[in-house]
Amino acid sequence: KLYEESHVEKHVAKLVTSINGFLSRHHGRSTRQKVSHHESSDSRGRKESMTKVTSMDHNEKMSEFLFNQLIRLDEVRKTLKDLDVHIEAQPGIFDAFKTDDDGNVMISDLVDGLMRLRGDIQKSDFVAARAFLVNVTEQMKVNEVLCLSSHREAMDFHRTQSM
Repeated sequence: KLYEESHVEKHVAKLVTSINGFLSRHHGRSTRQKVSHHESSDSRGRKESMTKVTSMDHNEKMSEFLFNQLIRLDEVRKTLKDLDVHIEAQPGIFDAFKTDDDGNVMISDLVDGLMRLRGDIQKSDFVAARAFLVNVTEQMKVNEVLCLSSHREAMDFHRTQSM
């Protein structure tokens, strides 16, 4: 266990260094960062990772275009492989990360999201995703009924007021 935590922390630090170096080269500046990584187990016994990246610019963000360039870099691909993260630059993959309204992802959220992708996909991952989608679909149906009902009431009210 201690070896695993040390291994992960070392490679997360290497990943963050690669990301910051990439962004520095892209933006033409230098950055310094501090990385802390914590793992715990969820209720199903699966590992959960929390990675905190502290840099000189706490609000550093990355666009989808830069992300796709980043994960094509050999040094980043090797580090991700060492972390047991299997990811390819393909349409839609950036949507898996928590983006802001401007469509960019904060570096700390990017690293945290990458760490959540560690390991093989389990059947329970698909079951949980399907259950989530079913729940969202049901909520959308309820909202549709409520909206239609409110619309009818508004139309009825408008008709009674115009008479």
